[in-house]
Amino acid sequence: MKNLLFVISLSPLITNAEAPDRIQSMRFDKSQVQRIYLAPGLGSILIFPCGLQEVFIGRSEDLKAQISPNDKKALFLNLKLNSSLPTNVIVKCSPERSIFVFDIIPSKIRHQDLVEIRSSFGRPNNSSFGSAMQKNEIVKKSATINRFILKQPVLVENGGRK
Repeated sequence: MKNLLFVISLSPLITNAEAPDRIQSMRFDKSQVQRIYLAPGLGSILIFPCGLQEVFIGRSEDLKAQISPNDKKALFLNLKLNSSLPTNVIVKCSPERSIFVFDIIPSKIRHQDLVEIRSSFGRPNNSSFGSAMQKNEIVKKSATINRFILKQPVLVENGGRK
């Protein structure tokens, strides 16, 4: 009984440890998709290291995204409905043509008010299904090519005859 009470008393600490900070700064890995949690009725601001050129929303009926008219590096996000479904946002910056991909997760218990992207690194992975299959074939071929079988040595002077 005491063990059960101990576990129950720690459960809020465990769930809070998993929750993202409401205000955070980060380095963005372009080979990964970053999650943004939004609560219905609360807005969020994403600040980028570059000026925004274009924003694409997966489900525009659930999410409103607007580039700030005063600062081209800021993007405002807001859920339109209380019953919004998860969607994604793809953002393209103008000078260096950087692309940032986010999953927007509607949540009633988690929300991120401000996410500042200080810098970015990496690039999208350069792999596709076809190239992965080719790599596997190359590995298989090289594994068979590199095998050798030791036999009796053949005398070269006699032209290979016995």
